[in-house]
Amino acid sequence: MAAHPHFPTVNFAERPFILFWEVTRACALACRHCRAVAQPQPHPQELNHGEALALVDKIAELAPPMLVLTGGDPMMRRDIFDIITRATERGLRVALSPAATPRLLHTDFKRLRAAGVVSMSLSLDGATQETHDAFRRVPHTFERTLQAARMAREAGIQLQINT
Repeated sequence: MAAHPHFPTVNFAERPFILFWEVTRACALACRHCRAVAQPQPHPQELNHGEALALVDKIAELAPPMLVLTGGDPMMRRDIFDIITRATERGLRVALSPAATPRLLHTDFKRLRAAGVVSMSLSLDGATQETHDAFRRVPHTFERTLQAARMAREAGIQLQINT
């Protein structure tokens, strides 16, 4: 396995700086800007468990300084903890970009950290609940985002807020 590079030493001719993997299109939100074409259920051609773990192994060969698991909502994958653990075991630094849903708030953030999540990005798309929730098209996502941010910090997960 290739040594894990530090950000300043990455040669972009050899490997990506950050690798984003949209692990699913499934998501409970209906955000105006969604580039993943999110839908309530996984896409029929979504990678199965074995294929997903095999892809993690291939990504590890590239040794990007950071692997960001996104979607849709990565928490909609039943095997997300297996994917995180496999990536961590292969020497990858894992970040997670979930949707602020009840599913996320029922997740054990300490378990995410123990599996290897070092960083999480959450989105705030407005300064108020009204503007944010209108953009996300689902009520209560603003307050869920704030709660998830607190939970991430309490679990020792670095936090990035996207606006």
